[in-house]
Amino acid sequence: MDPSSAQTKGGINPIVIIAVVIVIVLLVILIVMITRAVIDTRRNNTNGSGNTTNQPPCSSVVNTNTLVVIPEDQAPCHQDSIITLYYIGELSQGKWDFVVAPITTSAVNVCASFCTNIQNDTCIGPNYAGKTAQENYQTCLTSLASLNVKNCVPPAPIAIKGTVLYYPYSPTCRTCDNCQQLE
Repeated sequence: MDPSSAQTKGGINPIVIIAVVIVIVLLVILIVMITRAVIDTRRNNTNGSGNTTNQPPCSSVVNTNTLVVIPEDQAPCHQDSIITLYYIGELSQGKWDFVVAPITTSAVNVCASFCTNIQNDTCIGPNYAGKTAQENYQTCLTSLASLNVKNCVPPAPIAIKGTVLYYPYSPTCRTCDNCQQLE
């Protein structure tokens, strides 16, 4: 027998075994990645009821002429954040009492700013502007529900600065360190 051959007693080359194991591991990783991509796509294309939709995001179908225009010289909301936030309460003549951001956030997460805790779908927190935390939370959710643009996947933008769309981020300017200067 040739001493340079690397075969075992069974006649299988260890290099072949290693190659087969690597191929199997790579196939498993590929299958997992494809499965996750399919699940994420289905999750992102549902209308809330679990039914798959083929609707575009609201940012692609919204009429930008109806959005609050943030002037170029508008002071940003100061907060420990890596994104630029703006308070648009004054700009919208009181229609939208929101801080906006160039990223999407769910209505529940936006309105939860009124709550220190949510227990059994009830917002617990301090009163604000003469209303309980729950009343403010419900009013906020109702106002954001009025944004639902038909034939698209929410959330919908409410403001624009240049070509950048801005979405509700937090109710009132309380999230801004410079709130009193913005009102």
